[in-house]
Amino acid sequence: MDQGLKHGRHRYASGLSVENILDEQSQLQSAMWHLLIAQTGSDIESDVFLEIVRFDAAIGVATLASVTGFHQSATKQEQDWDTIINRLLSEWEHATLTTTT
Repeated sequence: MDQGLKHGRHRYASGLSVENILDEQSQLQSAMWHLLIAQTGSDIESDVFLEIVRFDAAIGVATLASVTGFHQSATKQEQDWDTIINRLLSEWEHATLTTTT
């Protein structure tokens, strides 16, 4: 988590945007997918599929930390960031970009 926060702060200090962080996430996921698929051929075995899912979950948490670090630098406000980060870590599995009706 600390490295993800540091990554986001670095991206902010470098003048990049959250979109840049999300693009990095997408490129990393794509590279990992292609690497694992290249090793297995056209038939994805269950252990490779589980590695892809596990990696996607890990990079999702790392990206969440990076975006949090970015906003931590951007707001420059005194906030209880430890509480915010702990809440994100405990609830990341429930985060979604889709809406339910």
